[in-house]
Amino acid sequence: MALKKERVHSAEWRIAKKIVDLKIPYIIMIATFALFMLTRMQVFIFTSALVFVLTLIIESFFSADKIGWKKEFKETIIAALAAAVLWLAASYFLQTSAPLNGILSCSMLPSLERGDMVVLNGWNINAPEVNVTESEWKQITNSGALHFACGVCRNETANSPCLIDPRSNTKVEGDYPLEFECGSCENLNPSTKVKQTVACTKSVTILGKKIEENLSNDVVVYTPLPSDVFSRSGDIIHRVFVKINVEGKNYYLIKGDNNPGFDVQVVTPTGDSNSPVAQERVIGKVMLRLPYIGYYKIFLAGITNPALLETPAGCDAYLVH
Repeated sequence: MALKKERVHSAEWRIAKKIVDLKIPYIIMIATFALFMLTRMQVFIFTSALVFVLTLIIESFFSADKIGWKKEFKETIIAALAAAVLWLAASYFLQTSAPLNGILSCSMLPSLERGDMVVLNGWNINAPEVNVTESEWKQITNSGALHFACGVCRNETANSPCLIDPRSNTKVEGDYPLEFECGSCENLNPSTKVKQTVACTKSVTILGKKIEENLSNDVVVYTPLPSDVFSRSGDIIHRVFVKINVEGKNYYLIKGDNNPGFDVQVVTPTGDSNSPVAQERVIGKVMLRLPYIGYYKIFLAGITNPALLETPAGCDAYLVH
């Protein structure tokens, strides 16, 4: 017992406790957070998150040394239960299984940024609605039109945006029950002010009803199917473009504000694609944005998946609407 006490109260232990008592870790957290806001260098926000986690661990050891491990464990369990009750209460009142979510990508720039935390609710989703029958929906899904993508068709005189079947890389011609309208969009780099023209999807026409982009539509969080391309990215936070009511069952065509096409238009060279989002896969819609707090989630997730700590593609520019 004496050996244990000598180890616990070593010089290093006393120095560490003095540092914590002087609130130095919190000063470092605030300073690195401020540096991140000034420079937007992720190393600062991740340093802030690392110091936060280490401080919690160290303070737990100091608390246990003072009140005993048994009591410290009991208080930790009580705190965990209180957090669980709060989470369940928020889920109940907001009608969603997950009232909080963090943004990992830049697909919603400039509306939402990587590192934002969003508060969700499960209330009615605001978006244009199209009613179709079961047979019409089968016609739409079986036609392959959902996965046609907007690209550039080359000819002798000019390059122009057009609809392409990614599986054959040929221009789509003919009438389909669902048709995407392609056009040109500007991709702006806010740092250099350089604009690049890209092919993008302007609207979608479903059985003769044309729906155009509207940034006042709700942004939702949904879970991709295991077979979807986006399943590798976890939950997706994108804006609803149109709600398709199939005899009482809702499906959504969804698009990131910073993406040139709909989620269903993402098709890999091997033919993998994303499916329309059924209502049961929607976790909730965004009701509140909390800037920067989501970086702490990114850091914690990055402990087991370091790739998440890297800045993803598309964060240096956004589509001008």
